[in-house]
Amino acid sequence: MERLEPALKELRILAEQVLSHRREIMVRWYDLYAMCGLSGSLRKDDFSHLLGDVIAHSKDDLLRGDLESYVCDVRRLGKFLYGHKLSLTQAVTLNHLLQASVSRALGNVPISSAAYDAFETLGVVRGLLIAERYLSASIDSDGKASEQNQRVRA
Repeated sequence: MERLEPALKELRILAEQVLSHRREIMVRWYDLYAMCGLSGSLRKDDFSHLLGDVIAHSKDDLLRGDLESYVCDVRRLGKFLYGHKLSLTQAVTLNHLLQASVSRALGNVPISSAAYDAFETLGVVRGLLIAERYLSASIDSDGKASEQNQRVRA
């Protein structure tokens, strides 16, 4: 964990900025989501309320330097997206749109190159965790791929 401390310090700084720009990020994130034609999957109120809570929890995890809780919260998001009948493509797209929304909101906030690198890495890891949990949720108790997961494979 000691090895991660410099990155965690940078992520804490970013997490504080994300929380202070939360409303702007959520508005931009939903606008991008709707512009991509994905808005039929989640209503704006559900989107803002549910995904906003997930973002707040995950940023709180980073502020505490608790990567285990962060991973659990991001995986919960993958399961949530699967449960709301979003396709894997939509789930992955949401992660990219979040990354773009945060980048835009923090565009005028001076951050170090180390913080930017940590942010970019976190976005990649978040996308992988969402996809991993999404796919895991899509497999039923018999170990068979669900109909939705089979569409992803085709």
